[in-house]
This record gives sequence, C-alpha cells and structure tokens, in this order.
Amino acid sequence: MSTNREASKRKVMALAERFSHSSQDYRTALLQLLREFVPFDGACCTAVDPQTLLSTGAITEDGVEAIHHGIFEHEYLREDFNRYDHLSKAAEPVATLSQATDGQLARSDRYRNVLLPAGFHDEMRASLKYDGACWGYLTLFRSQGRPFFSEQERECILALAPLIGYQLRKTSLSLPAEENTWMEEEIGILMLSDQFTLLAANPTAEKWLTLLRQWESIDRDTLLFAGTLPADRIRSQDIHGKSLHSHARWPLHDDSGKPDEHPKQLGAPGCIVRSRKTC
Repeated sequence: MSTNREASKRKVMALAERFSHSSQDYRTALLQLLREFVPFDGACCTAVDPQTLLSTGAITEDGVEAIHHGIFEHEYLREDFNRYDHLSKAAEPVATLSQATDGQLARSDRYRNVLLPAGFHDEMRASLKYDGACWGYLTLFRSQGRPFFSEQERECILALAPLIGYQLRKTSLSLPAEENTWMEEEIGILMLSDQFTLLAANPTAEKWLTLLRQWESIDRDTLLFAGTLPADRIRSQDIHGKSLHSHARWPLHDDSGKPDEHPKQLGAPGCIVRSRKTC
C-alpha cells in the first residue's frame, strides 16, 4: 500500500510540472488523474483565498454544476457536517460524509436537500492546505447505489492534499509574464445594478474582465467576482463602503430588463463595492 501511495504522489507531482502556469488546466487534469486512485462519479475542485476561505474559481464536473448553488448555500448559511471552514482547521483536513454521520447520511441537511435529489450518495471533502494555509477545496461524490468511500481512500486523498495545495498556492501567486504589462494602470471600476447587471466599466476593468474570463473559460455573458457567496446573502448585507466577496460567476443579464436606480461600483481586482443604500 505504501508503494501505491508513493506512486500516486509521483503522478500528482508530475501533473503539476505539466500544468505549472494554469490553475484551471491543472485542476481539470487533476480530477481525471484522481480517478485512478479513488473512483468517484462527480467532483469539484475549488481554488480559495487563504485569508477569507472564499472561492476564487471552481472546476466542476457535469452533474455537480447544477447543485453548486445549493452546496454554497449550505456551506455559508447553515450548520452541517464537514464544513470547509471546520476542515481547514482540523488536524486531518479530509473527511467523508458517511464517517461523519456514522453511516446515517440523512442526518445531513446537505445530503437531504442537495445531494440526494441530485442522485448522489456519499461525499468526500478535502481542505487543500500547504504550510498551514488553505489554498483550495476538493469534493468527490459517489452516486446512489455505490459503496461509501473507504478509510483507505480517505487516507489516499489525505496524503495527496498537501501536494495539491502547494500547486494551487504556486498558481494563485503568479501571473503569466505577458499579462503583466498594463497592471500598474488605474484601478478598474465596474458599475452594477441591484440585480448585478453590468451598467458601465472603465477600460482597466474591461481588461480585467477579459483576462479573468479567459483564465476561467467563461463567456462574455458571465461576470466573474473575487469570491463566492449565495446571491440572497449578498443582497441581504449592508455593503455600503465595504469590501464584498460575492458569487464567483454571475450572469450579466437581468431577466426583467429594467434599469436599476441604485447602482454599485465594483473595483477590480480588489472587488470593492459601494452602494447608495443597504441591499
């Protein structure tokens, strides 16, 4: 077993060398590689800011994207088993839902309200820490009818988590050299409506949006923010003159099509939001 684990570590380190300049490409390839060690039916790998533990972008597989909002809501607005803010402080930052609930998954609100309706069964979560800081989250799912994740599989991910965390740290702290030439220009400013419809942007903000969309492989109809929180929580907070970490991806179109009387200004990349009223 020790031999297999060392071989797994070598493969993960080799993958990091191949994708040393792109966190997104690395995480996409990582999910494929991990299936060689731990079988799963759905996965999400999220890069996070180590100070706030908020998402800065997630790679989600088919079937998981549809429940992403529900997972975020339970993560930030409800108490449940294996919350990531708890795992990031735990001595062993990898846990399965089956172990945490003693095999009674229905004890978890997240399982009853999100995972079960989507056809998922057990869940394994890993806080991807390196040198005491958390740089990402890894979530693996098993479908209904499949066995729980085993202790052996949990220990495998536990052994790999620091290697993955190290790579996420490297990619989060570096930018491609060719993209750095204009970054000392004025701060980027976005003006958004209460429905987060983009009303206006200065040239620096437009450059940042183009670059961030390119890195995250998202289209022009999606607005990318610095962090992740459910939309209903964003609208319920007083954000007058304060920094806001909001949903990582937000559609630019307002379904109503109506202009907003209370626009917000969003500074990029720091994402500073100012509002004329409490949302």
